[in-house]
Amino acid sequence: MGQSQEVKVWDVRNWDLSVANVTISGFDETDTIDFELDEDGFTEVKGVDGDIAVCTVVAEAGTLNVHLSQGSKANALFSGIYRANRLSPTVSGLVTLQAKDRTNGSYIVSDTVRIVKPPPIRIQAKVTPRVWKIRVYNPDWFEAGL
Repeated sequence: MGQSQEVKVWDVRNWDLSVANVTISGFDETDTIDFELDEDGFTEVKGVDGDIAVCTVVAEAGTLNVHLSQGSKANALFSGIYRANRLSPTVSGLVTLQAKDRTNGSYIVSDTVRIVKPPPIRIQAKVTPRVWKIRVYNPDWFEAGL
């Protein structure tokens, strides 16, 4: 008999997400979190002599998109953080973020993140996800796979 192969899938309900030291819970099965860096981690510079120098990008930045259902209470948290930072001219808008998968050890951590844009407000019968764009500066992250 051959070995059975279990198919694993991501489930955002297995993630702990904390923004501004407030833990967000109660994710819906349709909610998602995605993260992407802005640029490659290395740059190549070709010299006139044909040599190639490889440089490490030291100031990484990326965007974490949190897709929430309209009924998620986390919308109120993100709205509050965004509004408070917009209304206070002396606040930089930077807060902390920790996202960790309880099942495999994947994580994204940064002490400098900013909610840069709230999702559009749509009043309609069909429920659509609200996508919060969070800029992440100099993240520490690890992708452990499934």
